[in-house]
Formats: sequence, C-alpha cells, structure tokens
Amino acid sequence: MAFNHKISLFTLFRGILAVLVLFLSFLLFPLQVLGDTIHLRNGRTLKGEIISENSEEVTIKIGTIEVTITRAEINRIERGKTEPKDTSVDKKADFFERGKEKFKAGEYREAAKLLRRAKQKNIQSEELDRMLTFCDSINAAENGLKKLRLKEAKEAANKVLELEPENAAAKEILEEIAGYDKIIAEKGSLPGDFIVFTSKHFEIHHHQPYIGSIVAEDAEKHFEFLYNALRYEGCPRPKFKKKFIVRIYRNHKEFVDAVGDIGRLFPALTTSKTEIAASQGVIINTFKHEITHCMTHEILPSMPVWIHEGLATGGYQRAKAEGYGIAKKCLDAGRFLPFDEFLKIRTMDKMRMSANSFYFESRMAVEFIIFAKGGMKKFHKFAKRVRELMVKDANAYAKQQGKSVNVRNVDFLEKPVRKMLEKMYGYGDLKKFDTDLKKYILSRLKTAKYQESQQHRKLTAKWKYTLRLDSEHFALFTTSDKKTAQPLLDLSEKTYETFCAEFTDTGMLITGKMKIYLFDKKSEYAAFLKKSGSKISQGTELVPHYSPYSGAACVFRQGNSKEYLHQTTVHEVVHGLSLSLMKSFYGSGCWTVEGITHYVALSANWKKKTIKLGEIHQTKKSQMTGYLKTMRKEGKVLPLKKLISMSQPQLARITSHVQAWSFFHFLQHGKKGKYKEGLHNYLAAICSGKPADVSTFEKLVGKLSEIEPAYQAYIKKLKPNTNLKRR
Repeated sequence: MAFNHKISLFTLFRGILAVLVLFLSFLLFPLQVLGDTIHLRNGRTLKGEIISENSEEVTIKIGTIEVTITRAEINRIERGKTEPKDTSVDKKADFFERGKEKFKAGEYREAAKLLRRAKQKNIQSEELDRMLTFCDSINAAENGLKKLRLKEAKEAANKVLELEPENAAAKEILEEIAGYDKIIAEKGSLPGDFIVFTSKHFEIHHHQPYIGSIVAEDAEKHFEFLYNALRYEGCPRPKFKKKFIVRIYRNHKEFVDAVGDIGRLFPALTTSKTEIAASQGVIINTFKHEITHCMTHEILPSMPVWIHEGLATGGYQRAKAEGYGIAKKCLDAGRFLPFDEFLKIRTMDKMRMSANSFYFESRMAVEFIIFAKGGMKKFHKFAKRVRELMVKDANAYAKQQGKSVNVRNVDFLEKPVRKMLEKMYGYGDLKKFDTDLKKYILSRLKTAKYQESQQHRKLTAKWKYTLRLDSEHFALFTTSDKKTAQPLLDLSEKTYETFCAEFTDTGMLITGKMKIYLFDKKSEYAAFLKKSGSKISQGTELVPHYSPYSGAACVFRQGNSKEYLHQTTVHEVVHGLSLSLMKSFYGSGCWTVEGITHYVALSANWKKKTIKLGEIHQTKKSQMTGYLKTMRKEGKVLPLKKLISMSQPQLARITSHVQAWSFFHFLQHGKKGKYKEGLHNYLAAICSGKPADVSTFEKLVGKLSEIEPAYQAYIKKLKPNTNLKRR
C-alpha cells in the first residue's frame, strides 16, 4: 500500500507540472490565428488572417495578398481557433517590420501607427525613432496645409527635409505654402477666411452671411434624396462620422488659388472623402455633384471613374426628355465612345474625360444598367464585385512592382468590369452593350416626352389658356388672341433659325419643342406664379422668365407695347436655347449667358419681324446704349477680367447685364470681326467642359491687355438702329 501511495503522489506531481508548463506556455507565447473567415453580403467568403481592422475597414491576408474591405460589405466575421504560436518572430518586432514596409511604400499615416505600437512595446532603435519622426512630420505638414495652418505646416515640412533633403512631398508642400504667402502679401489675408454655417450633415464655409443657410437647406434636402436614391431595400445604412465640408469661393481665381493644384480641385475622390469646393456661381449644380461623389464613396467605395461620374451626374434616376434628346444627338454626332474604348479612361485622363461627352455617356451607361438591367440592388452587387476584383489585381500588381498603386489608374483594371458585365449582365460582347444602350435611349426619349406632356397638363391646369398655336420648334399657349400670338410664334421661329445658324457650330445641341406661355394680363402672370410656387421679380416688379423645369418661356403683355412683348419673348427664347445647351455657363464666365441673350434680343426688329445680328433695336425699357453712357460717365464699367470671373448672383445687376451685352457685341463685330472666331472657340470649349475662366479666354480669344482698350473705344461709338425715347 505504501508503494502504491508513492506512485499516486508521483503521478499527481507530474500532472501538476504538466498543467503548470501549459499555463506558462500560454503566458510566454502569443496566440496564433489558424484561420479567420469573412462572410460578405454578396454571398462570398474570404479565408485568411485578419491583420488589421478599425470601425470602417478590415484587412485580411490571404496567402501573400492583403485585401482591404469596408464594414458595409461584411455580413459577419468568424474568428479562427487558436493554439500556441510556434514561431520565433516576436510580435513587438512584427509591428516594427510592418511599420518599415508601410514606410517604404510611402504610407506614412499607417506606418506611424505601427511604429508607435512598436515603441510602446519598448523596442529601442535609432531607425525606428528616425522613421517615426519623419512620419509625424510629413503628416503634420499635410494636416497643417489642409487646415491652412501655414506656420505649422512650414516647420513640419522643413523638419522632413532635414531628415530627407530630397523628399518630393515636403518640397511640394513648401511650394504651396509659398503660393499662399504670395496671396497674403498681395491681399493681406487668405481667401480661406470663411464664415462657417453648420447643419446636420454639412459645414458650409463661405464669405457672404446670407448664403450659408440657403446652401445648407438645399444640401440637406439633396442628402436625404440621395440617401434614398442610392440605396435599395435592406441596404446597410452607411455611417457618416464626419460632416461634409462645402467650401464656396467668391470667384474661380480664389477657388484655384486656394487649392493650388488643379488636379485636387475636388479631393472628395482621393483624400478626405468629405471635402468639396465650388465657385459661388455653380452652387446649385456643382456642389450637388460633389456631394454625390462623397456619398457614393461611403456607399460604393473605390469604383471605376465612369461609375462614380455616372452616379454624380444623376444616373441613379431617369433623365428628362431633354437629356435623352441630347444623348441621341451625341450618338448621331459620334460623340459617344464605343464602350470597349470608354472603359479605358482613368481618373488621370482629365482631357479625355472632358472630350467626347464622357460625363454624359457615364450617366447614360449607369442609368441603363440600373433601370434596364435588374435594379439598384443588382447594381450594388455588380459594383462591389468589380471593386473586389480591382483591389485583388491592384494588390498583385503592387506586390510585383514593389510599390503602392491607385486602383483606378492601372491600365489593365477595366478587366474586372468586362468580367462582371459578362457574368452578371450577359455582355461578353461590348458591341451588344452599345446597341442596347442606344435602343434604351431612343425608347426612353419617346416615353419621357409623353410623361413631360402630362406634367405640362398639370401645370397648365393652374392656368386656363384659351388658345394654342404650334410651329416646328415651339408650342405657344395664351389667353390673348391669335392676332397678338401669331407674330410672337413667327418671331420665335426666326430666333431659333438665327441662333442655330450663328452658334450651333460651337458644338451645342438643340432638342425638343419649347413652350411659350403668353399671359394677356400681368395679373394673370402673377396668379400663375403664385399657384406654381415660383418667385420671379426684380425688386417689387414682376419680370418675364424662362423656366428650365417646365421648359417654358413665360411672358406677358404690358399695355399696348408690342416692342416690349416681342423683345422679351426673343430674350426668354434665347435663354431657353442657351441655358439648355450651356449649363456650365453658371460658373465664372456666365456673362456669356446674358451677353448672348441680350445680343440676339436687341437684334430683333419688332416692326419688320426680322433679326439681323449686330443691329440694336432699343425699347423704352431697354435703353442699353443710354445705360452704357451713364456707366462710362460714372466710372462703373468693370475691368474685363472681373466681368469674365463674375458668377451668376454677381451678374444679376442691370449694369452687369449691360456690360455683358456690350462686350459680347464687341467680340462679334469689333475690329472687323477679329475676335469672333476666338469667341466661338471659347463657347465650344465651355460646352466641352473646360473652365470658363480668364486663362481659357486669353488662350482662345486674345490677351485682355490688348482687348481692353479696343473694347473701351468701341463702346463709345455704339449707337442704336431703333431707339424709343423714355417718357
């Protein structure tokens, strides 16, 4: 019994020792993940080792490839079982090695995080300290520049150059700071000294106190609309942790000066995903476009450029009849690229994106895929699968080249789109895609015209017209008599013919039948505006207008003044023609919209029912040469550089309209037509997407230093062909 008792004690001792060794092994050796599984919402699974994660993204290592995916794409994560890690690599050293890899790849923010973790683990290394100092300095320089803390940015950039004298990023930052210093020396302050208005999802940075609340209200409405339009039933709700920042500059020059690099005008796609910038004159269209980019990045991140631009230009909803009409004209004129070639355009191809109607083709392609090929949910699945393949190819390419790459700028990355178009939509042959897209546009053009005619019926139900007259390009609705209405319809056709003959060589496209609403009395017009919710006035006086929403020129009789009625009709018809074709003119360069409108309207001879461009037929209410004479005497004629840079709100004053008209008249006829061809080239450039700024003007028309004195001499001699005296 004694012997057996000893054996039992020995066995017990061995058992305790084994447990102790096992316990110590867990303390001394980190745990190793045998395998993690990420289940995606599209049904696929990824198996590997999760190497990093945060509240927004998860990075998983599959073999030698690292794949980063957003939380929105993940359904659930299964963590692998664990066992004692049988490796001699210390986790402390692992942070250091991964930090070095990120540092070599130029990913300084990620490198700083890893190196700081290594330092917290008490790793002592001069190399670690040097790299961490470098990362902190370059990050501080970039943050300081972004927030316009120039002193901090300059100190940090100089510290980077002490560590690495030839560092290109630090030199670029110092060059931008030097540009800001020059602006401060000239103006005394930076254009970035904004007033900030905050709403639920936005920060509006602006210069005029009244505009922040207006933009914020419109932005919030657009946000809610987009939030619903870009999602499908059951789509995970994106989390917007930061407010979107909208910066509104006073003019295009300040806009460019504030950003510095033209390639970073809209950094929403490549940096913060939350910042947009817009000239004051293009607030209504441009900032909505950029907000869409920001939201698209959150819901469908890192998409090919044509998908991003297609959504930002409205591909998440069906276009109006005018849009399909323009698309048809683009197809007929050969301005749409074959889709096979279209897919090769990258974010870096700015000129190719401006040419060949890239943005419009993107919009039509995205709309076609969403509305004709399975809906928004299927489109999300298509876009996410394309992104997964793009990231996979990009990581493989980056490993091969030994450097990081922008996933949307590598030449072969149209392959994922081709693969998924074939797999999900059956388009192995992209020529069939071109054919089906054209069929869709023609079909939708017919349907949209019918729908808009129904909308017109609802609108005119608020106003009981008594007569309708039709011509080839116009439909006139009126409560007046045919004797009054018919000459207006004839003059409108003459306006259309003259406008097309003179200006459609600029690449503009005309589509659809324009409506004219002629009110016999001003009180009828006022009642119509009240019912339709429109507010159109100059001070307390009601004025005629063109509505792009109803596609109608709205005019009214004022006493027995036929000349006023005829001229305002021509004016609003030209607005309809020009604004439907030259939407980008609402930015800097919008003087052309009012210039071309007054130019054609004043050329109309209401007695002979003719339009001879260049003639000046003034009415009692449009004494343009008289206004111009007064402006010259009072020194109110603006420098041309300022006129060209003005935005739409700044151009609202009558003096600006007068100068826009006189300058347009000069460019058409001054110096025996010397600048006419340049003006038409300038209009064509704007229509193709180029900025309507002073630089573009001087490149295509001529130097302002030469044009300014010739213009001043020209307007002194301007005399009307017909001039009704004001009583």
